[in-house]
This record gives sequence, structure tokens and C-alpha cells, in this order.
Amino acid sequence: SSQIEARLSAYFAQETELLGIFRRGEDPYVFMACAIYGEDYNTLLAAYKSNCPIAKLKRAVGKEAVLACGYGMGHAKFASRALDQGITLSDDLDTHNALAKSTVEKYRKTNAKIVQMWYKCQKAVEDLIAGRETWLGGPEHNLAHFHWKDVFGEQVACVELHGYTIHYPRLRYSMYEGRKQ
Repeated sequence: SSQIEARLSAYFAQETELLGIFRRGEDPYVFMACAIYGEDYNTLLAAYKSNCPIAKLKRAVGKEAVLACGYGMGHAKFASRALDQGITLSDDLDTHNALAKSTVEKYRKTNAKIVQMWYKCQKAVEDLIAGRETWLGGPEHNLAHFHWKDVFGEQVACVELHGYTIHYPRLRYSMYEGRKQ
């Protein structure tokens, strides 16, 4: 179950580069740090393994990016979360926030299929609310089944994944700051 969140989101979205990193047994957090900081993987990995404090910080930023941004976290929340995790991107708060924004943008550019999957999931929920079922995720686009199911005589929206079901009674959406929630 090591790195399970990153592995599942990569598989669900079929993010081929990230899947390749896992297949080769490489460190996805160092790879993300390299994308963020524009560094060579082997150089940063060697520095990290030799306990270089700067390399450890860069990997920690990469890890936070992979884990937090994989589920749609924006830059303001990322900046706050980094501080909560003891990761200071800069002593200057404005620079810290700017670096957080840049980090989120680099994550999204590096993992475009994961970003696309967020929108596919949003559409699947909208379809579900409209009474349509949807399948998505994985190489065959059939990992998650969004549909309605009878539960104790009531039709309930649900998402099934590998035999496990999450029920969403009275599923609906509302507008929040001009966005569907």
C-alpha cells in the first residue's frame, strides 16, 4: 500500500508517465520535485539519499504536490497546507504563495490526465444527478460505476468500485461562487 493515493489516481486516470515511474521502482516525489525545480532526477535522488537538507525539502515539496494536488487542491490551499506540514517555500509570505501557485501549475501540467479525470468525474456526477449511469477510470474505462440503486425501497445515487459501494442519499448540486458543488 506504499504511495497508494498516487498509485490509484495514476491508474484511474491512466497517467502513463507516473505509472512508468512506479513500474520502474523510482521515487515519484523526487520526479515531481525535479519538475518543480528543474533538476536532474539522479542528482536530486542522490542528494536526498545522502540526507542533504535542501534535497529533503525539495522532495517534501514534491510529495505534498503529488498527494495534495492529485485531488484538485488549488494554490492557496497548497500554500497553507505546506506551512501546516512544516514546509516553508520561502521566508517571505508573498514569495511562498507565488511558489505554491507555480508548484500547483507544474503538477497540473505534468499530470494532465489526472486533471482531465477530475472533469470526467464531475461530469459523471452531473450525469448521475440527471439519472444517467456512467463508467470511467482505468485502461478499459470501467473501474468506477456511477448509477442509481434501490436501497431499502429508495433510489440512491452510488459509486461502485471493485465491489465496494459508496451511497449518496439525496445527491444534488448547488452553485458556490459560480461553480457547481
